[in-house]
Amino acid sequence: MSALREQIISGAVTALNSTRALPTGGEVEKPSWIPVAERARTEAMRVETDLALIVYPLKDTSQDVGGRRGPIVKRQLSLLVECWATETDTETADQRATALTEWVVTALTDNTLAGILNWIRETETEYDIDVGERVYCLAAVTLAVDYHSKAGALAQRT
Repeated sequence: MSALREQIISGAVTALNSTRALPTGGEVEKPSWIPVAERARTEAMRVETDLALIVYPLKDTSQDVGGRRGPIVKRQLSLLVECWATETDTETADQRATALTEWVVTALTDNTLAGILNWIRETETEYDIDVGERVYCLAAVTLAVDYHSKAGALAQRT
């Protein structure tokens, strides 16, 4: 069994690549122009890359708390979703990156990823523009993920 942390990261990638079922009923379909999200980027963005979503863990903090079923650890994982976009004839790179961030927030905020965590919240989005052969915008969305595990057993959800 993989650690909860890896299950959460993989679940976030899957959620970004799927239609979102809403807790209140109904669903939000993933727009067809949204790129396939990836778990990690292993090379620099290529000139031909138009849009990209990449998910990374940033840090995982923990706090020991009691529990009826034994000691548990309250955890908060910070996830980073990089939203890369280039300009087109009709839209600037930052406009396209902002549209990607809107999907990230829609797909992940308040999503429990099939019950493996308590909640996900957006904490900030930071923008950076890079001008080279093409104009790129990176919109980096930071998300706080709240979950619990058994003390000393990160693979076990409480």
